[in-house]
Amino acid sequence: MLFRSILDLNGKTVTGTGTSYGVIDVTKAGTKLTIRDSSTGALGKITHEEGQAAHWGININNGAELKLESGTIYVKNTKTDNADGTFTVGVCVNSSGGTLTMTGGKIDVHAAKYTKGVYMYGGTANISGGEISVSNDLNPSSIGKNAYAVSQDAASTITINNGTVETTGTSGTRYGINNTGDRKSVV
Repeated sequence: MLFRSILDLNGKTVTGTGTSYGVIDVTKAGTKLTIRDSSTGALGKITHEEGQAAHWGININNGAELKLESGTIYVKNTKTDNADGTFTVGVCVNSSGGTLTMTGGKIDVHAAKYTKGVYMYGGTANISGGEISVSNDLNPSSIGKNAYAVSQDAASTITINNGTVETTGTSGTRYGINNTGDRKSVV
């Protein structure tokens, strides 16, 4: 069964609360979610309450699909402990696979430690527009800080035809695209 939905932010903010990893989980096989913002200036965003353990904006898994056309996925995490603050992600394509299609919009991630705009742990990403911006500058004293706009940590396919990728921070390693090991990439 195929489930297709459109979330039009229309200038509004969707705020996740609680302790789950993703503000939005797109994880049912056959699900296709399109996110757009039809408001003037496309100021709508998806975010989470500061201080929560939720440190993924959107999680894609089990063959589900997400298309980002406009609007912002904004994730901020100031925690530095190993329990729940060391891994902050805008969009995660998880180990059971899925597809991210980004034609516009922005993935904006700020963290104290490990920061990934798009985290590929399986599946496919097709990026043809928009902006991915990550920063690991929220805690200058953190040790082992890394910022990756796009990080490929497991077998997956990434195609980038257009768009902007930016990493900033005060220390640590910063990569626009990070490929750890024998991965399948098309850039």
